[in-house]
Amino acid sequence: MYSPLTAEESQQRQVRRGLRDIVRTAGRLSLWQGSKLVRPSRALQISFVCLLLLSGALLHALFNAFTIWMAIDPFDVLFASFPRERGIPSAANNVYSANYFRSVLPVPCHSHNDYWRTTPLFAALGSGCVSVEADVWLRKGELYVSHTGLSLVEGNTLSNLYIQPLQQILHDMNTGQGPATKPAGVFHMNPAQSLTLVVDFKTASDPTLPALHAQLQPLRSGGWLTHWNGTARVERPVIVVASGAVDFDALTANATYRDVFFDAPLAALADASDSATDFVASDGGGGYTTKYNPSNSHLASAGVAGANTGGEAERLDPKVLGHAEVAEKSKG
Repeated sequence: MYSPLTAEESQQRQVRRGLRDIVRTAGRLSLWQGSKLVRPSRALQISFVCLLLLSGALLHALFNAFTIWMAIDPFDVLFASFPRERGIPSAANNVYSANYFRSVLPVPCHSHNDYWRTTPLFAALGSGCVSVEADVWLRKGELYVSHTGLSLVEGNTLSNLYIQPLQQILHDMNTGQGPATKPAGVFHMNPAQSLTLVVDFKTASDPTLPALHAQLQPLRSGGWLTHWNGTARVERPVIVVASGAVDFDALTANATYRDVFFDAPLAALADASDSATDFVASDGGGGYTTKYNPSNSHLASAGVAGANTGGEAERLDPKVLGHAEVAEKSKG
């Protein structure tokens, strides 16, 4: 069973790999005949020096890429000094509310691979993004957030980076409100705006989905998760969407309550002319006539390859284009 690396161990592994490659290259340039060393030509010596310089530059680039992560946009740098506890960003009320987010206006943007940011979740919220995404890997009962299964870092868990901060933020945003008041979301300038948390399963659905349900309990107990109650969808500040390797049948097995929604395949949706609110008599499945509907799904997506009909980027499936046009018109 693979154990997650600490940040220091991850850095040391990258340095060792780079040094090992340099040593191997040097070994290939020293040619032996029996026990006598054949000295390389001057041109080969110069090439070897250049190769060492290039290897050093590559090593430096790898070090930055894997251990220091340089931000893509200047705004992300502002969050480098965000308060942290044991290396994990903290949602301390006085700092979160006063110094970073009180004047943020939410905008329809999605923070893809959000965990790559200088300060996961908070940089996205500070940018006004209403949707964030985290890839998760189940290891020893814990959901780790990482792009690959070989780069897991101790402490970088879904709970630490997303669930606990959201619990603290929502607790602070709703302190002092009456019980009859609809819960406020994470944005001061628009408390009614919900936040979508996309959890991309990188490990098998069977053990990962139950682990996600268990991890969401703090948000569930606070009444902050959008859910389906068997007859209607109840909107709350956070919408959790499962993507990737999640199994649709397992996700929808509970017909009376569910608070994790599906990332539906765009090409499998009903035709664009169909109404998403076309009801029939309730049959315990929500009363919808289509498989993917608001009772079980929140998003619908398609990869470029899956949306193509002939291998050319411009030849997209007309059905997919139709759904995209309907979505674009609905924004107005």
